[in-house]
Amino acid sequence: MIKENIKKFIKLKEIPFIVLILIYTLPSLFLNKSGDDVWFAIINEEKSLFTFIFERYQIWTSRIIIETILVLFAKYLPIFIYKICNLGMFYLLVYSISKLISTNKSENMRETNIYISIFIFLIPFSLYFEAGWIATSTNYLWVAATGIYSILLLKRIICNEKTSTFQKIIHFLCLIYACNQEQMAGILFIIYSIGIIYLIKNKKIKLNVIITYLIIICSIIFILTCPGNAIRKQKEEETWYNGFSELSLIEKAINGINSMMDYTVKDGRVIFYIFEVLLWFNIYLRANKNIPKIIGIIPLVLTIFFKYFCRIFEDELINSYLLQIGSFIVYCLILIFIEISILILFDKNKQKQFLASLIYFCGFISRFIMMFSPTVFASGERTSLFFYISLIILNIIFIKMIKKPLHYLEK
Repeated sequence: MIKENIKKFIKLKEIPFIVLILIYTLPSLFLNKSGDDVWFAIINEEKSLFTFIFERYQIWTSRIIIETILVLFAKYLPIFIYKICNLGMFYLLVYSISKLISTNKSENMRETNIYISIFIFLIPFSLYFEAGWIATSTNYLWVAATGIYSILLLKRIICNEKTSTFQKIIHFLCLIYACNQEQMAGILFIIYSIGIIYLIKNKKIKLNVIITYLIIICSIIFILTCPGNAIRKQKEEETWYNGFSELSLIEKAINGINSMMDYTVKDGRVIFYIFEVLLWFNIYLRANKNIPKIIGIIPLVLTIFFKYFCRIFEDELINSYLLQIGSFIVYCLILIFIEISILILFDKNKQKQFLASLIYFCGFISRFIMMFSPTVFASGERTSLFFYISLIILNIIFIKMIKKPLHYLEK
C-alpha cells in the first residue's frame, strides 16, 4: 500500500514543480536582506506606512501596491514569511505557465512540467536578487507569476472552460498586483485587447473580461499620470545616464536593443540558444526546400559568431561607438530573422502563427520599452525576466511540435 502511494506520488504531474521548489529552498535558507531591501527596512520610523507610500507616489513611483508589499516584508514581517511567499510565487509562476500552454486533457502534462521546470531553472539565479532579494522578487518575479495567472481567465473563456468563484477572486487579486508594474501592464493590455476583439467576434465576451480590461486601462492611466514617475526619471537621469533626455529616438532604440541582447548573446543565456536551436530544428523537419532551412539557422549562426567575435576583440572594441552600432545591426538581424522563421514555421496554420508571434512580440517589447528609461543599463538583467519567460513558453511549444506528427501544424 505504501509503495503504491509512493508510486502514485512520483507520477503526479506536479512533481517537477515540487522538485524545483525544493531546489530553490536551499539558497533561500541563507537568504538575507541586501541592496534596496536594507533601505526599505530602515525607512523613517516616525512615518506610517500610508504616509511613506503616499510620498513615494508624489516623488518617486506609481508602484504603490508593490512597494506596500515590499515594505511589509522588508520592515514589518519576519524574513521567513517572505521566503515562504517567494517560493509560493515560484510555484505560481510554473503552474500558470503550465496551465497557459496546456492544449488538451490527454496531453502528458508531467513531461511538459519537467521542461518548464528545467527552463525556469536555466534563468540566471543572480537575476532574482540584483537589487536585493525582496525588492527584486516583488517587482519582477511576483509580477511575472501574477501576470501570467491573470491571462488564464482569458484562456479559459476562449477554450470554454469553467472558472470557479475562487479562481475569479485570485485572478483579480493577481491582476491588480501585476498591473502595478509598467512592463506587465503593457503586456496585459496587448493580450487582452486582442483577446477582447476575438471574444466579441466569436460572441464569447464575458463581464469579468470587460472588468479585467478596465482595470488594466485604469492601471496604465494611473502609471502615466503619476507625478512621481516624472520626478524619478529626472533624478535617475542625473544619477545613471546624464544627457539621456537629449538622445534621439534612434539612439534610445540602440540602447534598448543592445542592453537586452547583450545578456542573451554576449553573456550566452542558454534559454536563448535552446530557443534558436529548437526553432531551426522544427523548420528543418518540416521544410521541403533549402531556403527556409537556411533562414531558420541564420539567428543561431549570427548569435554564435557575434558572441565569439566580441570575446576575441573585446579589449580592442570595448566602449567603442563602432561596436555599439555593429551590435545593434547584428542584434536587429537576429530578432528579425527569428520572426521570419516563426512565420515560416507556422505558415500552414495562421492562428498558431499569430499566437507564436504575439508571445515573441510581448516578450521583446516588455524589455525593449526600457529604451525610454535612463536606467536602461543600470536596471540590469532583471528587466529581461518577462522576455525570458516568453522564450520558455515558445520553447515548450517547439518541443511539443518535435514530438508531434508533421501534420500537427495543419490542425
